[in-house]
Amino acid sequence: HAKNDDDDDATARPGRSALTDVLRPALDGTSLLCLICTMSPRPGDAGETSRTLRFATAALKLSIHPRPKELTTVTSDEVKRYREEIDILRRRLAEAERAETVRRREAEEEARDGADEA
Repeated sequence: HAKNDDDDDATARPGRSALTDVLRPALDGTSLLCLICTMSPRPGDAGETSRTLRFATAALKLSIHPRPKELTTVTSDEVKRYREEIDILRRRLAEAERAETVRRREAEEEARDGADEA
């Protein structure tokens, strides 16, 4: 963590730290969040530990209100189009499987013919 002039101000206010920006998708109310802040007992890490404690304190003040995800409505035309696309893909898959079966049989016949000639 590189200290900059904004660190003290940013970590003191909820929603203003770089870490909060990274966590923003989890803070939108559509997910559960568990935040664990760890600290170091080393005296040389006192500044980082202090910033972590300020962040944790600020995080406790965050208020996340659950909200349902928006559902999209699929029209009957879209359902029809999807079904047609599924049918096309099923036919392509069946054709590919048939072609693979033919290819395998031909390869097996060639292998048998080669073994018979030897």
